[in-house]
Amino acid sequence: MKGYRVSFLLTYFLLFSAGPEFLPFFKAIVYILPPAVSSDFWTRNYGDRIYYYAKRDISRDIAFIDQDFERISSIYQVVIPVVPADDTEVYLENLRLLNQVAGSHGLRVIYAIFPGEKYGKEQDYLTPDSPMYRLVLRDMEFLAALPFTYKIAIWFGWKENVSPGRLVFFSRSLPGFLKPYYAIWLDEEYVGEARKAMDKGLSLNTTIITEIYNYDDMARVSALYPDQIVITGYSGARNLKEWRNGIEHLLSLCRTWKVGIWIYSDRNDGSGEEFSAFINGELTNFYLPLIPPRGF
Repeated sequence: MKGYRVSFLLTYFLLFSAGPEFLPFFKAIVYILPPAVSSDFWTRNYGDRIYYYAKRDISRDIAFIDQDFERISSIYQVVIPVVPADDTEVYLENLRLLNQVAGSHGLRVIYAIFPGEKYGKEQDYLTPDSPMYRLVLRDMEFLAALPFTYKIAIWFGWKENVSPGRLVFFSRSLPGFLKPYYAIWLDEEYVGEARKAMDKGLSLNTTIITEIYNYDDMARVSALYPDQIVITGYSGARNLKEWRNGIEHLLSLCRTWKVGIWIYSDRNDGSGEEFSAFINGELTNFYLPLIPPRGF
């Protein structure tokens, strides 16, 4: 048994040294505002905390982000900043800095782009050659060139007037070098939409990121896709023990080993949420399910 454990750990190290794309399992965590500078300013003035990355020069806060990423790297292999689509110099430099700091701690980055409406309606990013499409494409090209980028996930969340088939057209329109980076981010109520798109021709190799916070839904929809990352979180924990128990209870029915936690910290950020994994200045580790069954 001891020899098996050593062999397992060595295999894990060798695989992850080449990047999480070669791993059948990893832990990731969503990161928006550094708790040391958390404020509702971005929500009050711009409608969402994610505009911190579009409006703030985060080099002013980089020491706090560095401390957070060092702490994150003791448990997680991937960090997930959630950002809007934008094209200002400060925004692009902010994303480059995040990549650099993450890499310095051995982390890979999944950039989650929740597009917003800078140059039109949010869903217009699915329409090739629209201003929103060109904005998202430029952002993807920039992020794909950064050394520690793992995936670039674009949010999708409509059931009316936006056919899942548009995901097929968007995916096919991407330059070849971007296709391996592309992932689709689905909120809880839209978890099945990419399945409809796959029925219409979306590649089965597309990474699908699904938010699942309900215990009963975890077994039912955590293995809908061949390459699925489950985002989950536990709300209202008063201490680390309660948070860990809550997360492990949720994950006991999870059928993938690729798990992301929502969220590192959401204290005082104007979101009204209470999903923080960073409690009383600490994080805690947690177990993944031992043998999650998979299938498509």
